Amino acid sequence: ECLKCYSCDGPTDCAHPRQQLCPQNNECFTVAQNYDTKLNGLRKGCAPTCDRVNIEGMLCRTCKFELCNGETGLGKAFEKPTILPPQRPFGMCF
Repeated sequence: ECLKCYSCDGPTDCAHPRQQLCPQNNECFTVAQNYDTKLNGLRKGCAPTCDRVNIEGMLCRTCKFELCNGETGLGKAFEKPTILPPQRPFGMCF
């Protein structure tokens, strides 16, 4: 069945992404500059693989469930605690 994903192009557009119905066998993707999940990403949408949509030198992740690439932030694909350093509690000085 077809997924719905958030879709946008560019940091400004990605602050307010649209919902897009994907073609069959596509996944939701997010292209991001780094792992900062407070940023909204550089590009989002539907694609069969990241190879087709990634921007050179950037990070791309796909995920396989409804709207999983995140209306704000980078979406579930980037929330993998195994690869992220432990988060500091809020309100701490750096």
